[in-house]
Amino acid sequence: MFQWRREGQGDLGGPDANMIVVRGRTLQDRIRMLFAASTIGAHDDVAKKAADGIAQLCGADRWCRVQRTFQLLRMMAAYDGDEGRRFKGDSEFDVFRTFKHLARTGLADCDCYTASLCTLLWLQGVPCAARAIEQWNPDEGKYQFNHVYGLAKLDAGEIVPLELTPVPPNRMLVGPGWETPRDTYRNKADFWYDGSTWRNWVRNVDLSSPGKIGSLFLSTAPSVHAMST
Repeated sequence: MFQWRREGQGDLGGPDANMIVVRGRTLQDRIRMLFAASTIGAHDDVAKKAADGIAQLCGADRWCRVQRTFQLLRMMAAYDGDEGRRFKGDSEFDVFRTFKHLARTGLADCDCYTASLCTLLWLQGVPCAARAIEQWNPDEGKYQFNHVYGLAKLDAGEIVPLELTPVPPNRMLVGPGWETPRDTYRNKADFWYDGSTWRNWVRNVDLSSPGKIGSLFLSTAPSVHAMST
């Protein structure tokens, strides 16, 4: 199901361990890898300091926390397209950057942005999710779940879309609350991030060996289920 390869100078547990490179065939598996990147990223002091800074600035105001997190990621990282297509020529490959790697490179695509959103929002106690949408892919002549963006839940229960990638056709940058028009995609699937479950899982995974990670991630990682909102 997945092909693994090592990126950078270290493995996932080392100082340069900030990319998970996979080839996945199901939407659920890709979301699991996205949440794995979110959870690994949440263990790093870089993410903790960023989340603490926003929380101190905003206090208990959840909407402020969401806005500041969105602004921070927009400022930190520019959209660099689909890395899988770039280095493998294959749309089935995904690269999931942790927050630390996003901060260091200043680059992200839709799944990297969403992973870091979940990292920072969860550290601040804000419920968050990944929303995947199924769009027509003219290059392959079929519908595919080919885009993902974040969701946050405010105190009153309102769900706020968080689209960080430039919007086609003119690469417009949008703010919190904007969402891809419903008539441009066929289906959507929302996956809410249960950070506590994922944190318990990652504590039992040996992150020091890429080989071990390759065999353990899907066999032991928490399952994910699409939820209605």
